[in-house]
Amino acid sequence: MTLERLDFESGVVGRSLGRLRLPEADRASLPGLLAQARAAGFAHLVAHVDASDARGAQTLAEHGFRQVDDAIVVRRGSAEMVPGARPRGLRAARPQDLQPLLQRCGTVFRHSRFYRDDFFSEAQAEAIYRQWIVNCFGGRASLLRVASDDRGVCGFVAARLEAAHAVAWIELLAVASDAAGQGLGRRLLSAALCELHGRVDAVRVKTQADNAAALALYGRVGFEPVARQRGFALRLDSWK
Repeated sequence: MTLERLDFESGVVGRSLGRLRLPEADRASLPGLLAQARAAGFAHLVAHVDASDARGAQTLAEHGFRQVDDAIVVRRGSAEMVPGARPRGLRAARPQDLQPLLQRCGTVFRHSRFYRDDFFSEAQAEAIYRQWIVNCFGGRASLLRVASDDRGVCGFVAARLEAAHAVAWIELLAVASDAAGQGLGRRLLSAALCELHGRVDAVRVKTQADNAAALALYGRVGFEPVARQRGFALRLDSWK
């Protein structure tokens, strides 16, 4: 069992946030690790277990954790990654697209554990995603494409390559609320798949189990579920 600091989230929130990795064989050490986290000044911890791991979920619950996340990983493999026609009307992101995208897409990520975990205020959850977008523009994303309407840029897709594993992850996919319902999400996703064809063996995405619209979108372009995880959180700042 290990404890690691989540540098990105900690930097945005301004407090020490951590993640526990919880191998089945080492769960007896959880009380000691929680004491260590308290002593180190952690304010909040998260841990994830496979959805089928009832014992792991029970162990976390017995130590005060509560579920804040139910996520599904979907995958599209190389056999399904035959590129279709490249969608028109999309282009590579430019630095000047960042601020308009923050304005139009910075608040659309509400199907997220950050919004469901009462440790985070709504403003903090929004700040995490806005900084994530900034980081994608700053080099975190290996691929970044945008869509536009008559008001300017209105959506984007960001993907990150893990070359060592020949896998790409769709980091963020967003369409402004006032531009939804026009198929832009599918066009952005299809554009990313075209760009990634031949570069990786698979593309993966993690989304919420109750985000029916996202799951339907990924299903329509050939993604299939491969894993499901339950996320749990513990507020250490409330311990006396």
